[in-house]
Amino acid sequence: MEKISGSFRDPSATVFIIGDRVIRGINKSGEEKFRLLTESKILEKSIEKKFLIGTQKLDDEDIKKKLNCNFLLEHKKIPYVSYPYEWSFYQLKDAALHHLDFNIFLIENNFQLIDASAYNVQFIGNKPIFIDAFSIDEYIEGSNWSAHNQFCQQFLNPLLITSYKGIPYNNWYRGNLEGISTEETCKTLTFFQKINPTVLLNLVLPNHFESKNKSKNIDDLKLLKNKKRKFNKNSYLWMLKNLRKFIFKLQNSKERSFWKNYDVDNTYDQNQSKIKKKIVEEFIKKHHLKYFVI
Repeated sequence: MEKISGSFRDPSATVFIIGDRVIRGINKSGEEKFRLLTESKILEKSIEKKFLIGTQKLDDEDIKKKLNCNFLLEHKKIPYVSYPYEWSFYQLKDAALHHLDFNIFLIENNFQLIDASAYNVQFIGNKPIFIDAFSIDEYIEGSNWSAHNQFCQQFLNPLLITSYKGIPYNNWYRGNLEGISTEETCKTLTFFQKINPTVLLNLVLPNHFESKNKSKNIDDLKLLKNKKRKFNKNSYLWMLKNLRKFIFKLQNSKERSFWKNYDVDNTYDQNQSKIKKKIVEEFIKKHHLKYFVI
């Protein structure tokens, strides 16, 4: 039995690998959410729409005793784990769109994603899939998008830096595993890039007010928090859909890669191609690997 180290962030549930199975043990503080998610059928609906990895309630008394918990979820195991800083521009873009589409679907069904970690998205073949069922929670009218800054740091900002400035985000992201800050991103943008309505609303203005608030004392900040305007559902959905439309149009026009023209610049003759194919096939058979034809 192996505890997944990344699951420490969620005090309500812990993920374990048991043999070849992925099991989420629900802690005492997560039992109410577990009942909400399972009784509402939102997990089944999310899986049916291909937003969420296969997830089901598990009744196994032996595993419950091992994990010292009363409730379990079992998740379909993904074939390969990758990380946002490894992804190409278009993979990160697909993951961002998947996250937004999923959150829009959830809000329309009176649920929402409570965080915007890019690490909660993985790929099966070339298709993104969300893997953290316990990031889903009930939507309450008037809720603000608490994960907005995290979404910007881990999705929007890296995409903007590459699309607008032609700077590959990968090394920058690898050095800042929580993503690229909005303050740093704003410093790279020109005046005309900053006055794009979506950039202005999601990056420039929040960064401006964040900078101003750093100089205020704790009492002033508490007062501002209490006065913070609440979203209604339509405003929340508008913000998500506006971001989706903006990100969908982003392109990496300056993309350069050693591998991009590999088939042209490093060609094999027919005999060499056959030998290479045979070596790969034998390796796959020998190690019983499963692979995807895309």
